[in-house]
Amino acid sequence: MIALPVKHKCIRLFVRKAEFRKGPAGMSEKEQLIQGLSDAGCNEEAAERISRLCEAGSYDEALHQMKVQRCALVEQMHESQRKVDYMDFLIRKQEKQIKK
Repeated sequence: MIALPVKHKCIRLFVRKAEFRKGPAGMSEKEQLIQGLSDAGCNEEAAERISRLCEAGSYDEALHQMKVQRCALVEQMHESQRKVDYMDFLIRKQEKQIKK
């Protein structure tokens, strides 16, 4: 486990969740963190950057970068929801046309 200060429990929890993934035997802590970030939707570059920040002891910046990645995921989710909503609109419109 990467040694983290107590105030950064969220990063420690994130690494522990990556362990549940049951990656290849002998995965290093860094590999576990990177795999966990990848599983959560981070691209390789972002996962590596966050891992380097943790290794350098820059936990606040690593946490900030994780939040930046989360915001990007939420925006993607909202964009997908807009598409679903528009598809629902088109379906209802087509159903009304068929009933006429």
